[in-house]
Amino acid sequence: MNSDCHFWLNWWVNVAIAIATFSAVLVALFGKRIRAQWFRPKLTLTLDSTIGEKIPAWILSYIDGREQRRSEATRYYRVRVTNEERWQSATQTQVYLLRVEEPGPDNVLQTKWAGELPLIWTHQSIFPIARTIGPSATIDLCSVLQGKGIYLHPLIEPINFQLQYTNAVSLILSLQAKANEGESDISRFKIAWDGKWEDGDNEMAQHLIVKDITGQI
Repeated sequence: MNSDCHFWLNWWVNVAIAIATFSAVLVALFGKRIRAQWFRPKLTLTLDSTIGEKIPAWILSYIDGREQRRSEATRYYRVRVTNEERWQSATQTQVYLLRVEEPGPDNVLQTKWAGELPLIWTHQSIFPIARTIGPSATIDLCSVLQGKGIYLHPLIEPINFQLQYTNAVSLILSLQAKANEGESDISRFKIAWDGKWEDGDNEMAQHLIVKDITGQI
């Protein structure tokens, strides 16, 4: 190899090393910012199960000043929060209830409550209020307790918010997930209950319907 070829070979090797070193420094200094700019999280909300999950609930009561506990059947319905762009986690994520609607006498939907109310995560006691969504997580949309009615599950209960429905009811709930890096589209979920309870999954599905109606009029 002549001196000219040797010079240019060394020159290109040095250039490649310099570029690699510079790129490594850029990634170390600005990697998170670059990922946040080009790989934003994409949050979506979907119904986790149309039949819910039947679990026992412990009911506390006091008789003659003594605490009594008894187990009652309850069924939980949940919404799954998914980050479809796993390159970038969605930090400080919460799911908010934005609106509660009910059909009026003419079957036209009427807004019964509107605001921005955070909902609880499933097993909230072991998780922070705001979560990082890389892997998906679920929030409790509603539950039905045998002999008691349907409950919604906000993190806090405003004075003007109806938490429990003891009779047959039809509700439309509008939800949105919000994180530091962005927010999901608004999703709408319908809860329709005839006031009855059955133990079996298929039997209960004839009395309580929970479904995603996002995009429907």
